[in-house]
Amino acid sequence: MEDRILKIALASLLHQINNNIQLNLAPNRYSSELLSNQSLLEIVEKAAELASGERQKNKSSAPQNHKTNIFESIKLDGQELPSRLFTPAYPLNVSDSSAIFPTDSPSSENIQRLYAAFGKAFDQLNENCAPLPEVPAETYLENVLNLLQRYAWCLPVKNCGSRYDVSLYDQSRMTAALAAILASSSNAGQSTALLVGGDISGIQDFIYTISSKGAASALRGRSFYLQLVCDLLPRYILRRLELPITNLIYSGGGGFYLLVRPSDADKLQQIQADISHILFNQHGAALYLAIAYQPLQEKDFFDGRMGQQWGQLSENLATKKQKRFSEMGSELSVIFQPQGKGGLEQDLCQVCNLEFHGESQPENQDETRKCPACLGYEELGKNLRKAKYFLITSAENLPPIPTLHKSAQPQEWQATLQLLGFELKIFDTAPQLNSTHRSLMLMLDDSTPPAPKPNLVIGRKLLVNVTPINDKGEVANFEDMEGRSNGIQRLGVLRMDADSMGMLFSMGFPEANRTLSRLASLSFAFSLFFEGYIETLAEQEAYKNKVYSIYSGGDDLFFVGAWDAVVELAREIRVALDQYTGGHPAIHLSGGMVLIGGKYPLSQAAQDASQTEAQAKALPGKNAFCFLGKTLPWNQFGLENCTSTGIETAHAFYHRIIDEFPAALQTPLVRRLTMLAERYEEAKEDRERKGASRNRSGQTQTLWGPWNWLSFYTLTRMARQNQAFSKSLIDLRDELKNSNFSSIEWIGLAARWAELKLR
Repeated sequence: MEDRILKIALASLLHQINNNIQLNLAPNRYSSELLSNQSLLEIVEKAAELASGERQKNKSSAPQNHKTNIFESIKLDGQELPSRLFTPAYPLNVSDSSAIFPTDSPSSENIQRLYAAFGKAFDQLNENCAPLPEVPAETYLENVLNLLQRYAWCLPVKNCGSRYDVSLYDQSRMTAALAAILASSSNAGQSTALLVGGDISGIQDFIYTISSKGAASALRGRSFYLQLVCDLLPRYILRRLELPITNLIYSGGGGFYLLVRPSDADKLQQIQADISHILFNQHGAALYLAIAYQPLQEKDFFDGRMGQQWGQLSENLATKKQKRFSEMGSELSVIFQPQGKGGLEQDLCQVCNLEFHGESQPENQDETRKCPACLGYEELGKNLRKAKYFLITSAENLPPIPTLHKSAQPQEWQATLQLLGFELKIFDTAPQLNSTHRSLMLMLDDSTPPAPKPNLVIGRKLLVNVTPINDKGEVANFEDMEGRSNGIQRLGVLRMDADSMGMLFSMGFPEANRTLSRLASLSFAFSLFFEGYIETLAEQEAYKNKVYSIYSGGDDLFFVGAWDAVVELAREIRVALDQYTGGHPAIHLSGGMVLIGGKYPLSQAAQDASQTEAQAKALPGKNAFCFLGKTLPWNQFGLENCTSTGIETAHAFYHRIIDEFPAALQTPLVRRLTMLAERYEEAKEDRERKGASRNRSGQTQTLWGPWNWLSFYTLTRMARQNQAFSKSLIDLRDELKNSNFSSIEWIGLAARWAELKLR
């Protein structure tokens, strides 16, 4: 990479730190040279303007110590938060809700402690690395960026308007990205930059289209492998373009966003063709990376135009995904040629059903015939269960692009990384490194990072890595987890994702606030929740060794586990998202869950869960959950405190049945309530078919019928027959009556839920 580009990116980071907070940082050989260079500083100032969307004349002169919460700035379809919320001032720690969830009372004392910790870490980095001439600027740059992420993710930046909702971390990295572009572009008759999007398609089939034989470890390994590829592909592209890591806006959820030069458009086409070669040789046509871009003029960084450009990029990506492998030109015919020999069962892997040749495990009573790729994914899944550190090393020179061949067989996952110029090693304790080769060590928890070294970048990898184990300390299989259910022995398969995420990014901020740094801050905020805090929830004692994180990132998630634990986790994730966003009415998620047996085909289970998720998404306004075939808005399914046992939601009523009534009374109560709810559902469906569910004003009409008086009569009769619990039954009867029997909408679901728990 050109030394000048690295220097300007470094100058941007250091200038933003010095310009926004008083740390009294000791000068080093980088800062002394860069911050005294007037021409570099002019580029940095220009880049800061573009990143913040604030022109020089509009800059604020009243700095604020406390960062307002980014979700508080969202205003979508008239929905917004009524009061100001702040981001707590702590070093990044996704395992502690008090350290990342918004507060209405910021602490100046915490700010001062954070400054002190930031300054100490920065001095240690400079002491260990900056004075040494052999330390590459690229290594120092990424270490500074990682310190900003750890300590400045919650610090406000000046000159991003009056809301102070953009973090110093996000503003600094976007400024550095633009400075690197401005310093290496002529801009003669060109755009200012290209906003680049990448999206991997084929993920669903690649992960889930495997048999259940030994699938638990393989599934986790496959999922992580795709996350790893998604993280390394943008690094590969930036290396090919000779741009620093600061130009990565976001990576997660099977996609990424970059900022590159306008002149890089032709290079991007060649890079995409080369990546298609690599992915096709490794996986056939199963996986495809679509790359699209949107030119950004200088005016697009101001006056709220960035949201529109972000939306246009999404449309460009969707178009590109419809033309898979089109960049391969005449070589495209290889994809449509016959693959392999075909027709020989002994050449098929019994896990992925792909043809392979060569040695494998022998087929006998205890073993399954597996290709080297599936064996590798299983081993990767096993290694992940105790992983604490990832060590990623980069090849000194990128390997040549392989020739496209038609006899693609499943390849081991390490081979793909090697073709991209990377190697991954997994450790359960901090590795002792003495190599002079540049390496990236990623921590998987929020413990104190080890001291930096001259050729070592130390960062934090957000990863939901929850893997249940069996009595032997091995990865538990699906039948093990099925047996850990309470009640009926079934697995729960859960899929959820955020609603209207595209609208949040393109239209969520008021027009004047749709800036690059603010969109970067929003991306990072969602990654903290979906790729970080969800792991904290899933590792609670109630879910220990009962749930399995197949994937959680971007804005969606996929979990498998003991059914009763999975449904409670789904509800807790929705409640936590509400707390994390300050209860913002425009930010929510929808999902669905199915129950399956441990030997049920995994691919079909994934499709079934996807269909229930689609049912929830079909509800007007979304923000819904589909369980046991019934779709309810979350406020009817259950957003209340976990200990609530009223009748206001299905979850509360379920716990009322389970926790308040004895076993001898639970079964008849459940059966009668289920029968009444079924009569209500039949009448409701009949009325909807006739188009009589709404009045002339378009409002939903209350549905009255025999279930109302029958529920009153049934509970009265049961109270007379069960004197010991007469008061509980009468209270329940009166609560139903006082609510005009509106809870009949979810009583049937709660009763069926309780019935499964009682089996």
